[in-house]
Amino acid sequence: MVVGAYMDENSIGTNAMGTAIKEDMPIQISAKEHFITAYHRWTCSAAPIHNTKGEIIGTLNLTGNSHLVHPHTLGLVVAAVRSIENQIKSEEANNKLMETYKYLNTIIESINFGIIALCKDGVIKNINEAACSMFNCSKEDLLEKPIEEILFKWNEIYNRILSGEKITDEEINFRIKGKSQKYIMSIHSIKDDKDTIIGSVLSFKNLQNVYNLINKYTGMKARYTFDDIIFKSSCMKK
Repeated sequence: MVVGAYMDENSIGTNAMGTAIKEDMPIQISAKEHFITAYHRWTCSAAPIHNTKGEIIGTLNLTGNSHLVHPHTLGLVVAAVRSIENQIKSEEANNKLMETYKYLNTIIESINFGIIALCKDGVIKNINEAACSMFNCSKEDLLEKPIEEILFKWNEIYNRILSGEKITDEEINFRIKGKSQKYIMSIHSIKDDKDTIIGSVLSFKNLQNVYNLINKYTGMKARYTFDDIIFKSSCMKK
């Protein structure tokens, strides 16, 4: 038994490793049950390993002296194989989840308006670059932070969501780094299979950009803005 040796039935006759693959089942071959005389002093316990499609990708074998044979050895091998197969399934599921995450993240980043994803407790779990650009901050500044830090009316808004109200294109104030800014916001609830809210997605657009878009298609454009007003009085500033 060396690396590179053929242990299938066609090469060395009856043996646990080859027979387990041939019959697609766990098996224990002991002493003279082996075809080759040199293996008569051994007992081999083997079980086939399957991938997530049910295809045989290998076999696990445990070999020991034939006079020490024990039926529990085969059970040990079967348990080890089940552990390997479960690990394979787990890794494939994780790979699928990562692939799905990358698709969703790419979609979120391709949208030119702000997106914030929250868990049910109102903690920011994801935010796209468009939102960071609007807020003039980095993702690290907001990830895992409570939404209340930038949206003071969140509890009131969330209660409206829980009551079944749909919030679409509503004017709302965000406060970032001490500065308040108005945005047009919509909220979409994330629900589980029991229709329980487990999170929310906030989408919002800069109010000035909305006005610019309206002006673009209607021809309306303000000739003067508040920046054109000259003043010194604090009351006037207010």
